[in-house]
Amino acid sequence: MNWIPCSSYLDSGINFNNFLSFSPNQPDSSGVHTLSGQGAAECGYTMVLDSWGDLVLRASYLACHVDNEKDTAFRLLVWFVNRDVDGEETSYPLQLTCPLRQPWKPREIVCEENYMEVSAMKEVPPANNKGLEWMTPPPVWSGEGLREWRVVFRVPGDQQGSDGSPYMKEKTLPVEMAHLLGYHINTTETRVLLRCAYGSRLAYILQASMDGKHVLWRFPKVLSPLVQPPFRDRGLRVGVEGRYLSDCVARQRGYDIQEQDGAVEIRIPFGAEETNPSEGQFSVSLGLFPPDVSLSNITVGDQSMAEQVGVYLSQVPFPNGTHAYLLKTPFSHRLVSQKYLGQGYRRYSLAVTFTLSISPHSDLYHYPATVEAVIQDVVLPRVEGGCSDKGVRLQLHYGNMDTQWEVYVGGRRLDWELVELGDYALESRQDYFSVVIPLYGLGMAYEGLTLQGLVVTVRVTVEDRETAIEEHTFTQRLCLPDSRMVVVVDISSVSSAVNPRLTSLLDPSCVPIETDGARALYSFSLDSCGTSTTLEEGDLVYTNEVRYRPKVPIDLKTLSSPYPHFR
Repeated sequence: MNWIPCSSYLDSGINFNNFLSFSPNQPDSSGVHTLSGQGAAECGYTMVLDSWGDLVLRASYLACHVDNEKDTAFRLLVWFVNRDVDGEETSYPLQLTCPLRQPWKPREIVCEENYMEVSAMKEVPPANNKGLEWMTPPPVWSGEGLREWRVVFRVPGDQQGSDGSPYMKEKTLPVEMAHLLGYHINTTETRVLLRCAYGSRLAYILQASMDGKHVLWRFPKVLSPLVQPPFRDRGLRVGVEGRYLSDCVARQRGYDIQEQDGAVEIRIPFGAEETNPSEGQFSVSLGLFPPDVSLSNITVGDQSMAEQVGVYLSQVPFPNGTHAYLLKTPFSHRLVSQKYLGQGYRRYSLAVTFTLSISPHSDLYHYPATVEAVIQDVVLPRVEGGCSDKGVRLQLHYGNMDTQWEVYVGGRRLDWELVELGDYALESRQDYFSVVIPLYGLGMAYEGLTLQGLVVTVRVTVEDRETAIEEHTFTQRLCLPDSRMVVVVDISSVSSAVNPRLTSLLDPSCVPIETDGARALYSFSLDSCGTSTTLEEGDLVYTNEVRYRPKVPIDLKTLSSPYPHFR
């Protein structure tokens, strides 16, 4: 790759406006030529600002206006012209002289930032024109001799080959027409060359694709316009910025080269990458970047992550002057979304937008990225239950995704309305909450009588809030043993008004466990609350009384109570 460089010794404070003038050294030259934009690309010139803000000019040895001495020595006089906002111009002359440092190869290919250039030796004419000499085409504007030149372009057809690449078809144009389409075609003493700016008509792109973390580039192993058999296969190697990379360096950078079915596929890491999720955090790297690129902000939605507690952001420098950025965020951070996938798996997602600033004009570039980690770390809710004197006591252990679930008791969603209707008692703890469902309350199902006593059940279901899938079901069976008595007393037929809540058994401390306007419910063991036992005709009879005990002033109490009682 042979070109004339001119770089960082120019003052970085000078603001050049992509405007070059050339004073050719050829004897027949006639003045100064001005080039910029498309014309500079077609003639083989590239002018950019490097990462330090310095102006860099690169010119092909075969560029227009270069004084070429038998393709071995090259001279060029350049005028850098700065035009300020008022239109005033300041010129900076520079004389460049370069000898040929490396011998020309039979075929030279230059892929610059703004143009492509191919040159080949003239010693071997095309196979069907053996014995003929190359004829130097006259200048484009002369119109002489152009009919003798033809350019054959190979362009993609409509059909594709087995390797996925399109079949190529040929399109032949006169040189004059090729010049009009933006192609520069010429010869030197030993070489013939073709140059065109990117985006020229008849040029095509080998498309790259992305799979989220890598850029995929697939192309034929043998580019038929460039390689003629026989040839020797020396393997595949990857190069960056004109330098081959060793296999070790390529692996360290994550480059992967595969060959299959006559095609080559290169995978290059790009953008954000997630590290080992077992660490319990996202570790996202973004880069590599030259010194003129800096990270301005990181946002999730409209929130800046740089201002978040628990977010770690750092810049990682590298020996070659580039740098990357490292973002670490725990899975538990509130900006990390979570989704339960079933079978104990959970997906953590972090969708961020990196805002990069590019010097020297502080141009902003927004790069959205989403990183995900799927881990089997979900602890499902767990229900435990047992019997109490007042009914069934349930404990719901939250697990580690408590906001994901809905709890149902007897087919009813457990909410405050059910708690009030069923007279449930709730108690909250850090890892669980408990609920006591009273006997004969909402949610209870009665199976009948057995030798062990009255059998009641309560069914608790935990469902995924999004999918309504039952993740856990618990059924508690309660058997009231034969050593207990359950009594419902209906006092609606009593002539005088009686408040069921002011009733008790013979033992005044044995009060109803539940009442309404006309009934009282008692549950007590047979050897308590003043219960007496008698044997009548071979049957054991347990007897107790329900008494009405209203609250009256002590001075109005009499020795004998006039209030009703039930046996």
